[in-house]
Amino acid sequence: MEDGIFDYWEVPSQRKSGKQAVFSTFVKELEDYNTLDSLPQHLEWVIEAENPVLFDSLTRFHVEMGILVSTKTPDQPAIPAVVGVGGAEGAAAVAAIPGVWGDYEPCQAAEWSNFRLAPNYFENFFKGWYTYHLNGQPKTHDESNYIPYKLNTLLYWMMDERLKNEICQEPWHPGRAVPTADKKWNFEEGGAWHNYSQHLLTGNTC
Repeated sequence: MEDGIFDYWEVPSQRKSGKQAVFSTFVKELEDYNTLDSLPQHLEWVIEAENPVLFDSLTRFHVEMGILVSTKTPDQPAIPAVVGVGGAEGAAAVAAIPGVWGDYEPCQAAEWSNFRLAPNYFENFFKGWYTYHLNGQPKTHDESNYIPYKLNTLLYWMMDERLKNEICQEPWHPGRAVPTADKKWNFEEGGAWHNYSQHLLTGNTC
């Protein structure tokens, strides 16, 4: 007599099953929870789990950025005291007056030679990405901190121009802030940084 506990049925296969239509999909925009901190050290989003969540080509961050500069007025040097001689009137010493930094204003294209951003500078701001579920942290990768920035910088540099045009559609996209074929990221006029800065330093928010 056969024992039913050893009567195995065929295990369903995802490859053999038909395609299942997905209905009532929608895109949802999430605001980060750091609205009260003007200079947050981390950003946090809470994903509502009432429905299945799919990450696809529409999943992205909306970021507005700009390069701002502040100009400092010249320092006033100290003036030593002058002792009056022969009836001439002396003068008291005047302390040095340090310059004052003005308000931040949009950086103009002519400033490109005064500073240089790191290649793929935007991703360099992020130490890492962490996912939490209740009090647990699912292990999604074993990358060290800042590794995605270094890896993606290399990929952007080696990327075929046709693919880069699809991923980095804007001329000021941080993914375009990488050395070109000459492998240089310097202050040479007409070089990779100079050409990129003309799209970034327009005085407008990107």
